[in-house]
Amino acid sequence: MKHPLLCIPLLALFVAVSIPATVEAKTFRTESHITKVSDHSITVELGHAKHTYKITAETQIHVDGKLAKAKALHKGMPADVTTSQINPKLALTIEAQTRS
Repeated sequence: MKHPLLCIPLLALFVAVSIPATVEAKTFRTESHITKVSDHSITVELGHAKHTYKITAETQIHVDGKLAKAKALHKGMPADVTTSQINPKLALTIEAQTRS
């Protein structure tokens, strides 16, 4: 009788560990900087490549570690953009710094 009860927690653990996350984030962590920004999009340049991402109401924007709005982002600022693997053109988070 104890054996079937022991199997239930082990089965639950196996299922929980084997289910992949549905949304994984990819972080754009480089020497990228903002080349263009609006309320709805941001373009960052990495080397010679430019990448444009959509900004939505759900996009978390931080400037110098503080919560901010897209209006606080400016051309030339160093910025890291985290995107969804489901929609790689959608910015989930933007971490930018003012130049000192």
